[in-house]
Amino acid sequence: MNRVVSKSLICLSLSILFSVSLLAITTPYDYRQNNFVLPGHTDYVVSVTASPDNTKVATASTDKTVKIWSATNGACIATCKGHTGGVVDVKWSPDGTYLATASRDKTARLWNASTGALMRTWSGHTNAVNAVAWNSASTYVASVSSDNSGKIWSISSDTAASTLSGHSNAVTCVDWSGNYIATGSNDKTVKLWNVEVISETETAASSLTDHTNFISVVKFSPSGTYLASGSSDRNVRIWTVSTGASYSLASSHAGRINSIEWSSDSAKFLSGSSDKTAKLWTLALTTATLSATLSGHKASVNDVAWSSDDSLIYTVSSDNTGRKWSASTYKCTGKLVGHTSSVNSVAVCGTKVVTGSNDNSGRLWKGSTGSCLYVLAAHAGFKGAAQFSPDGSYILTCTDGTRVTVWNSSTGVYSSSSQSSSGYIETV
Repeated sequence: MNRVVSKSLICLSLSILFSVSLLAITTPYDYRQNNFVLPGHTDYVVSVTASPDNTKVATASTDKTVKIWSATNGACIATCKGHTGGVVDVKWSPDGTYLATASRDKTARLWNASTGALMRTWSGHTNAVNAVAWNSASTYVASVSSDNSGKIWSISSDTAASTLSGHSNAVTCVDWSGNYIATGSNDKTVKLWNVEVISETETAASSLTDHTNFISVVKFSPSGTYLASGSSDRNVRIWTVSTGASYSLASSHAGRINSIEWSSDSAKFLSGSSDKTAKLWTLALTTATLSATLSGHKASVNDVAWSSDDSLIYTVSSDNTGRKWSASTYKCTGKLVGHTSSVNSVAVCGTKVVTGSNDNSGRLWKGSTGSCLYVLAAHAGFKGAAQFSPDGSYILTCTDGTRVTVWNSSTGVYSSSSQSSSGYIETV
């Protein structure tokens, strides 16, 4: 009898062990909490964003869907279905009511951000739609496409309110500030459009032609007075929005521009480059003067960020480290050491710094000392994208295993996560 019981117990134990082992393989585990990962997309997640009120997360995927998740418990609230091609960009409206999406199916679409219901299908582009941007009133969306054009859509109509014509190659990036839209293109130009009064066909107010290679990023200053553009030509250009006049840079990088960040007062900006340096520039009259070159990294500087009060600068690099710099003395005042592979992204909120790396982890650091507070290691294949939510209470991290994870920024505790079967997360 004892042998029978023992044998039964052994079989039961093996069964439990097998089940636990299978669970460990299929469901990622966080070492601080026994939490599971919710299933999600079935292909690459290429865009992730937090809602303005910090309660939800939206993820866009090449599986042709957008998913809306609770930032509190990770539950999938809604799936936005309707695109017939991969979704490459998703943006919340500033008032949090809607989502706008861009897709390879040549359409942009408008969704109810609470239910995931399709509100509008904006057809009119003849090639992939690459990016979207909202106006501040949440009433219009701009879309840009590989058909060399941009379009403006009203949330109350299926028909384009305006077409932005003038680029001669794919339009890859767009930003909207006040009465102006900026577009960047593979035709090596940046165009500024005055849309104070939206007409059926818009003509660019300014065509900015100083770049000599593809435009990779356009970004308005917080004040809306200036526009920064980055290019594969290794240069950053600063433009006065009202006139289109270019601010000349005293010197340029020796490598590709990877990132640009404005100071909160719009008086300075940072650029990070594959030449292993970051540069700090100061605007003065009609020039952008080089204030400092931040040297010390041993590989490409992949991302740059300002502290909340603009007193500190953070840089991260393919040399596996981050660095903290004084914005007044330009000296390196600390290193963020712990990652074991390229560090690709950095974001700052209050006294904390979050970094993302190819070593399958994110890390949360104490900004003043550079000491590591928490290792965010629930990811199976961290791609290096990390970002704070608008109010700083959550951190979003992404992986090339198509996992989106939400963390509590005060405690570093894993909150929730969503995962697809395969693919790469490219942005957060």
